Amino acid sequence: MKFLFLALFLFIVLMSVSPPPVHDAREGNREGCFITTGHIYKRWKERSDIGADQKFIEKAIPFINSIRPDFLVLTGDLIYHPKKMVKEQYEFVIQNVFNKIETKIYCLAGNHDTWWLPYPPAIEIFEKLINPLHFSFEYKGSLFLFLSLYQPFPHVSGEGIQLPLKGVWDTFDTLASRSFLDALREELKGEYDHIFIFVHISPITDYPIGYYWSHFLIPLLSSLRQDIHVFSTDHITRFPLYDQVNNVVRYNNIRFYNFAVFPRGSYIVHFDESNVRVDLREGDDFIPAITQEIDFQPTTRWLMLRQYLRRRVAELQFWLHSLQGKNVKEHQLRRSDPNCLKCKPLFP
Repeated sequence: MKFLFLALFLFIVLMSVSPPPVHDAREGNREGCFITTGHIYKRWKERSDIGADQKFIEKAIPFINSIRPDFLVLTGDLIYHPKKMVKEQYEFVIQNVFNKIETKIYCLAGNHDTWWLPYPPAIEIFEKLINPLHFSFEYKGSLFLFLSLYQPFPHVSGEGIQLPLKGVWDTFDTLASRSFLDALREELKGEYDHIFIFVHISPITDYPIGYYWSHFLIPLLSSLRQDIHVFSTDHITRFPLYDQVNNVVRYNNIRFYNFAVFPRGSYIVHFDESNVRVDLREGDDFIPAITQEIDFQPTTRWLMLRQYLRRRVAELQFWLHSLQGKNVKEHQLRRSDPNCLKCKPLFP
């Protein structure tokens, strides 16, 4: 009898000290939580072919594990170089980052992962070791959609790739873009509570992908009844964000979160059947931030032309500045110094 009382006492004590689940595990419950951030490769000052951001390993991973989200979304740029030692780079990330995170991980491929132009060897390794470039799934009543870096275009015009003047006047209503839009329309069908979309390149950019969002994707998304939350890095975002304040458009059902890039920003998202709460944390210490979302600023051909001209002027300034180096070594340092104010326009 004494043994039974002791066993019962120990059972009650263990139940009282065991940590409760972060979310209700009852069948049918639709409460969920996820974290999204990105750019976890090594920073400029500590760049090497194999590695990961040390601050992410030291601070972000413990923070993520303390929140105990349902899953983590990384918005791209897991590695630095997509054309050499790619498999070794991913193996390092998996062993030293992924294996230390105590939740499911989903990833976008960024330009550092599979290059601006589709680089088949890197894409093959990414899809084999990580996940597909484009995929979606339903979770607790909501749709989670991951768009490829190359949709709807077979390439990305951006940093590192010349944006030809012809691209400003290109026709974006093509057979490929129509096919992509039709497939996306089918993918978005369903009785979802919310729709979460993840992209590497910001939709608010004066490059062709921003134009496509403005004139094709946004009309589709705004026609849906669900609330839609778009998360991206701040890659080639229009700078400053609010330089076209008279051209801002607010949509009742679409929200844009543009800073899912470590340590610039990390979003903690809680959702249930009716509500979505998004908290932005800044820096490697995850300090709560006030700015949660940004308003959409549609891209026009005039803005693309202005961006093209700015790019050409910045490249000329960069070239002239790099020539000031007294020797080859200094020349190379100038070409890769992200802290140089004269070179800064060329770095994301």
